[in-house]
Amino acid sequence: MRFDSQKSFPYPVLRPDIDDYESGEFQTTVDFVRSENDKKITVKIHVALSIEEIKEEIARGNASISTIISCRETYFRDAIISKKFDIERSFDSGTFRGEVEISPYVVATRPIKKFRCSDINGEFNSKEFSFEVGEVLAADQPQIVYIDREVFKPISSILQLVKLDTIAGYDWKLRFDESKIQVLLSSEAKQMVDLARNGRHGRAILLNSIYFAALIEAIHRLREDPDSFAHLRWAKVLKQQSHNAGIDLD
Repeated sequence: MRFDSQKSFPYPVLRPDIDDYESGEFQTTVDFVRSENDKKITVKIHVALSIEEIKEEIARGNASISTIISCRETYFRDAIISKKFDIERSFDSGTFRGEVEISPYVVATRPIKKFRCSDINGEFNSKEFSFEVGEVLAADQPQIVYIDREVFKPISSILQLVKLDTIAGYDWKLRFDESKIQVLLSSEAKQMVDLARNGRHGRAILLNSIYFAALIEAIHRLREDPDSFAHLRWAKVLKQQSHNAGIDLD
């Protein structure tokens, strides 16, 4: 089953940007949370559904929320079937790698007869509809999430502090042609920064000064010349974290 906004059905399906229903929404938010011991990833799904008649079919056991999760790199595919609107499922951390697609549906699990809803578009010739087992009542746009060990780490993990003897005082430079963004520091500056990293207050200052400036410059370079950096680890992690957070780097 794949989402296709252009596909037509002989019955109404609640979908984004499709007027089978004159009002109403079916939306899902998905979060992936890695356990502290790095052995498990928990998928947390929240479903928002505003059509009461579809919710009633779920409550009666005639329909369920089906969330299909697939990962091309690990050949994993599974469907989480639930009547709940807040769903959690844990998987081994090796289950996902790279691009993971999440496709949410509401699917009939029993035959549904004489389904009626005042929100259904009047262009349908019938006021009552039937759904066979497996037919779709609602569908949301698939979501893409990138799963990677580095993506779950703080963004500072793509930065590397490097002592460079040719730099004097507290000047510093950036280098972007390695797997991590390198912050080049003099010996005395490197020593000061290392001390600051050991305390909460010092880390906050670093995040809002050197690290922040380095990330701003990294984003600028990705925007100006993406092809030159696309193969580097820091660029991949930065783009994946931005995608997962819903941030457009442009």
